[in-house]
Amino acid sequence: MMLGLGLSLCSRGGAGSFDPATLPLTGWWRDYAGSPWNGTASAGASSGRVMSATSGPTTPATITVDSHGGMSADGVGTFLREPTLTASSYFSASAYSIVMLVRPFAGNAPDVNRYVDQQLFAELSDLLGISWTTSGVSAWHYDGTNFNGTAFKAAAASAFHMVAVTFSGGTLSCSVDNGTPATLSKNNVNNLTMTINLSRSRSAGTPTFCREDALELMLSDTALSAGNLTSIYSYFKTRYPSAGLP
Repeated sequence: MMLGLGLSLCSRGGAGSFDPATLPLTGWWRDYAGSPWNGTASAGASSGRVMSATSGPTTPATITVDSHGGMSADGVGTFLREPTLTASSYFSASAYSIVMLVRPFAGNAPDVNRYVDQQLFAELSDLLGISWTTSGVSAWHYDGTNFNGTAFKAAAASAFHMVAVTFSGGTLSCSVDNGTPATLSKNNVNNLTMTINLSRSRSAGTPTFCREDALELMLSDTALSAGNLTSIYSYFKTRYPSAGLP
């Protein structure tokens, strides 16, 4: 799992010329083999950071795609969380990025409040997340006024997708498979004092869980550029040909 910064991705199993380790990632997880899921090194602080099943969660199962492990949450109670650091260690209130290679399964109809939806990824106090519903995916955060999110971007259930979220300069953006993003004007994130987690939402009420398989998760406290996202998409397609990205 832990890889040095000086190696090219070609030397890591033929995954192409672009190396995500050059990006300023505050979190980067891949090659899941159970809890804890240890972070991969990058130009940011991602090395050694952990998503785990400590302090409450039940450990998700493991899947394998092109010889690489992935996390498989059952939608009933398994999930992973950051056990120690708060969301402020991963995101800035004024800028952030979330990139996932994820396969979500059948979702629920959208709720009027984004934080009630099933979440592919969320901040534990219901202040930031990526909703998954029958309408697709939507990025959202609480900005001190409302919880509204981007328009939903269509994504087929039971198929792998690259889901990319960026926020900077008051614009929240959400795209699927490197397509045209949905954007929304938002103020800064109101609060980043809780931890982050995969496939669980609703800390303030009855928890909801999302059934999903996740091969990679990348986080940053900056907004990754469109060029960066295109390069990541190419990296995903090359490293995981069996994932079937379009």
